[in-house]
Amino acid sequence: MSSTQVVAAAPPQVQNGREVFQVAVRAVFSRWTLLRLAIEQGWSDGDGSALANELLHRVLALLLTDKKVYQDEVEDLLFESLESMFNALAEDGSVEEVSSLLHPASVVAGSSALNPPQAQTPDGLRGRQF
Repeated sequence: MSSTQVVAAAPPQVQNGREVFQVAVRAVFSRWTLLRLAIEQGWSDGDGSALANELLHRVLALLLTDKKVYQDEVEDLLFESLESMFNALAEDGSVEEVSSLLHPASVVAGSSALNPPQAQTPDGLRGRQF
């Protein structure tokens, strides 16, 4: 009798801190109740998923720069984008919570010790849907 081994597929290897950060931001966005409701209930004037991806890319572009980014800049971007893209006023404290999760992590993700020199665009996210 021969034994059969089941080999689970290994998760994709993350190559640097920037990629880890992009995965983390995507995870935060996917669990953000206000954003999910805005998409699922059609609060936007267009494709809610596409707009959420656009917001994701805006946030990543802001946080993955070489300049110092303050938490209130992240909050402002989130507040303004929710209002203009989804016709939503975030008064539930979630914008502050999301920005507090993302902002400290961006400092680590932007560390040159974690990231080899490369383009500043979040290429690993292109073509993916929210």
